[in-house]
Amino acid sequence: MLQTIREDRQTNLGWLEPGFHALAAYRLGRWALDARDEPTWKRRGAELAYAVGHRVSVNVYGIDLPRTASIGRRVVVQEAAIGVHPQSVIGDDCVLRKGCTIGGTTGGDTFGEQAPVVGDGVSIGVNAVVAGRITVGDHAAIGPNAAVLRDVPAAATVIAPKPRVIQGLSSNVARVGDEG
Repeated sequence: MLQTIREDRQTNLGWLEPGFHALAAYRLGRWALDARDEPTWKRRGAELAYAVGHRVSVNVYGIDLPRTASIGRRVVVQEAAIGVHPQSVIGDDCVLRKGCTIGGTTGGDTFGEQAPVVGDGVSIGVNAVVAGRITVGDHAAIGPNAAVLRDVPAAATVIAPKPRVIQGLSSNVARVGDEG
């Protein structure tokens, strides 16, 4: 676990980066879940550190990396406002950029079954959404603002649709300061 945390520090450019803080808390929490043979006091200490670190990551940075997710090594967590489904799988050497979400499509009874699987070396762009029970293949790239709801093959690139200009709607939009 400590070697993985050292890799996280190097990958995320140091001790002061929010992504490193979130990953370190995640690693401690994951270790506490998996370390059945370790003494209780060690597991409880790791659980407490995870609880505090995860709460700080969520409330201060907006980075939610639940310990029940499976997150690979050398993952880069850039900036803030990143959400990960509790049952998702994220491979090694991935990059998660600001505002990206790896989550389910709906809540309810089937939420736990809706976790995406993200392969190794995947780059997920700013504000991109990967949602549902889908697989993103190794070394794929998800562009900014893309919404991915279907499987993505290995080494593929997904981009958001081109913005369209729709004529005639601006007259129906209320403007700030208009009295009415």
